[in-house]
Amino acid sequence: EGKKDLPKISVLGSLNLDTLIKTGRMPLIGETLLGQDVEEQPGGKGANTAVACSNLGLPTSFLGQTGSEPFVETILNDLTSRKVDISQMNKLENVPTARAYILIFPNGENTIIIIGAANTAWDLNKLKPGMVQSIQESDILLLQREIPDEINTLGAIAAKEAGKLVLLDAGGRDTQIPEQLLQKVDIFSPNAIELGQLVGRELKNEDEVIAAGKELQQKYPAMNFLLKMGKDGAIFLSKEGKIDRHGVFNDPDLKVVDTTGAGDCFTGAFAVHYIQNPEDIVGALKFGCAAAYLNITKVGCMRANPTLEQVNSFLQKHHSSQVNSQITQLQE
Repeated sequence: EGKKDLPKISVLGSLNLDTLIKTGRMPLIGETLLGQDVEEQPGGKGANTAVACSNLGLPTSFLGQTGSEPFVETILNDLTSRKVDISQMNKLENVPTARAYILIFPNGENTIIIIGAANTAWDLNKLKPGMVQSIQESDILLLQREIPDEINTLGAIAAKEAGKLVLLDAGGRDTQIPEQLLQKVDIFSPNAIELGQLVGRELKNEDEVIAAGKELQQKYPAMNFLLKMGKDGAIFLSKEGKIDRHGVFNDPDLKVVDTTGAGDCFTGAFAVHYIQNPEDIVGALKFGCAAAYLNITKVGCMRANPTLEQVNSFLQKHHSSQVNSQITQLQE
């Protein structure tokens, strides 16, 4: 009943069928290797992010495209069972659903091959009216880079027309991001490599990353940066130049098994907290880092996303220790 007043989130982006293959190591060229395990799950940066948001309690609509294979129904049921609104999705007749083949190694790291298929087969001239309406009725639009830049740009234009926020996760492809899209972004979320590509140089440490963000803010004064720093956690550089940060959590009771999808989960969780408490940046970073940590303690992307209850109880458990983890992060 109380759902009416909650902020709404729209996610425009990709959906894949992920094939997760557990194996001891990378096969060499020409080598046949025996794997340990295989599993199929729904994934894609867009769908992962949408589920992360919905799991954490906010009404979320996912705007994406699939093919028409029999397995698509299972994927869509997976989304609806997690309360994601899929009413505006496109189902294409003659294009396959996107696929990701993910090799997972014993230390939890991975390599991925993606077949773009339906994620890349958009009509680049317009978004259908239902998608535009969904974006304009939301408080924030979340974008990533596994669908064409033209589609992200159309989504961002629709959001800005209605005065809504746009968050762009730089992950998904490493081509240049069009000017027209960057001008419409309120929160830009790259990792150090993605930010380095944008400023045209390698960023070797935190100071260089922050300097690069400030450099881009000269060009895009409305842009805030949500910087993903890997094992060093995350930094928020506001358009006013204020810097907030939070370190990565570590819980000896929970083993890291699969880092796939952690960034999507972090971005979604940050957005959920931020759109409800825009003043509390540290709280949003902490919430995002906690959700991402819980995500990497389970195999898979979408199904590994934690619920609001899980994140809150994790934060309660780490209430005393997390301050210390922040201090050591800053000293390192």
